This record gives sequence, structure tokens and C-alpha cells, in this order.
Amino acid sequence: MDDARNYFNEGILDHLKYLEEIAQKLSQKQQKSMQEQSRLLKQKEDIVKLRSYRDSLRSKLAQRQITEASININQEGNPEQNPVSDSEVSAQWNKVSELQNMCSIYQMTGGWSVEESKLKKSLHCSLITAYEGEFLETYYMDISISQPVTINRHNLPRCIQLEPLEKQHLQSNIQMFFYLIRKHLNAYEGRRYQVQQIQEQFMDTVAVVKNSLYSVISLSYSFLCEAVVHPFVVSLEYADTESCLPTSVHVDRTDADSTPVEKEKSEHHSLFLQSPAHKVLQSVKAGLVKSNSALSDHK
Repeated sequence: MDDARNYFNEGILDHLKYLEEIAQKLSQKQQKSMQEQSRLLKQKEDIVKLRSYRDSLRSKLAQRQITEASININQEGNPEQNPVSDSEVSAQWNKVSELQNMCSIYQMTGGWSVEESKLKKSLHCSLITAYEGEFLETYYMDISISQPVTINRHNLPRCIQLEPLEKQHLQSNIQMFFYLIRKHLNAYEGRRYQVQQIQEQFMDTVAVVKNSLYSVISLSYSFLCEAVVHPFVVSLEYADTESCLPTSVHVDRTDADSTPVEKEKSEHHSLFLQSPAHKVLQSVKAGLVKSNSALSDHK
């Protein structure tokens, strides 16, 4: 009897020890996960700061180049005006060179860069787009820096409303002009990237309809709920064309089935408002959509 009791006690102790080991491992994993999240958050904050500093430097460089070109043009038209000394010109170009070097360092974070033409009468601007840490398309723009400043040519998508931004900011604040153009392009490319991912990953299971600006996107797909397949159609509207996430989502069924799926429709509605469309569909197709937080591990 005593042997049985001792054996039983030892079994309990072994089991408690086993549970304690599991608890310690879970605690270590949680701590490691928190540290990783903190590290990623710090890196994101650093990227935001670097982008802001980079844009400030590029704006200063562009404004300096415009000012110097204007001075050169005025001097050409007024030959009697006192010329700038070689030492002053050299000092100014040293500053410009420093700014260009700094710009090249921060170019890795995406955004825009500026180079002066050989004749020093125009600027060649590169607008670099990125989404989810991946570089996408690069657009180009040539700007004449003789007053008034004008855009000679560009390859921006026709759906981007360039003229209002040009009238409002190009003459007075070139930094704001490039900042807004980049926001529009990044959002456009981000929405286009989502559609491309959907078309590549769900070629045979999701039908996509969109407009040229990717500001209205319709998705038709099937959703499995309690062993019953329900066809859904989702309309995504992007009233804010500077955003990669929709401002309005409409979820409807396309079948005559009377099975109630209001809860699932509400979940899909919330997820499409909060997360990129292709990631929502990844979770839907994998059967992971069970709550509004179902996408948290798949972003």
C-alpha cells in the first residue's frame, strides 16, 4: 500500500514538474515575442524619422538648386550684375554635394530623390514607391527651374490628379508637393499591389473588378461556413486616395440560401476595413476567420 502511495506521489510530482517546464517555456516564448515586437516597433519609428529627415534634406537641396539656377539665369540676362566669386560658388556646391550624399544614404527607405541636369536648368526627380517593405514602381519627373517652376514631362499614371497639386504647391513649397505626390503614388501602388497579389494567389477562386485608380475594387469569392459554401461579393471603396485601406466596405451574398451568415459578414466587413485585402482573403481561404482578431498572426 505504501509503495502504491509513493508511486502515486512520484507521478504527481513528475507531472507538476512537467507542467512547470511547459510554463517556463511559454513564458520565455512570450518574453521573446514581446522583445521582438518592441524591436520592430523601434525600427518602424526609426524609419519614420529617417524618412522625415531625408525629405527635409531633399527639399533643401531642390530649393537650393532652384535658387542657384534662378540666380544664374538672372545673371545671364543682366551681364553687368556683380558675379559671384569662385570661392562662394565652390562653397555652395560643397554644401549641395553633402546634401546629395545624405540623400543617397536615406534613399533606402523609399521616397523621392533629385538630380540636377547637365545644363543646370532642370531637375530630374525620381519618385520611389514602396509597400509592406517592398520597393515597387519608380516614377520620373523633369522640372524646369526657371521661374515660374514648371513640369516638363513625367510618367505618372494618368489617374493621379497632378494639376491641383502643381498649382497649389509647386511654386511655394516643393517639399509639400513631392510629399503629397509620393503619398498618392504609394497609396495607388499599394492598392494595385493588393489586387496583383489576389490575382496571383487566387486566380481561379476570386474574381476581381476594379477601376484605373484602384479606388473601387469588387471581389467575388466563396466562404465556407459550417460545411456550407456561401458566395460573397465585397465592394471596397477608397474615398481617401492617399490610403491603402478602404474607407467603405459592403459585403453581400449572391445566393438564395437562407442560412444566416450575418456574423460572418460582419467579421469580413471589419477585416477588410482593418487589413490589406489579399491578407484577408488568405485567412478566409485558410479557414482562419473566426473573429475580428483572426488576422493578427498573419499580417
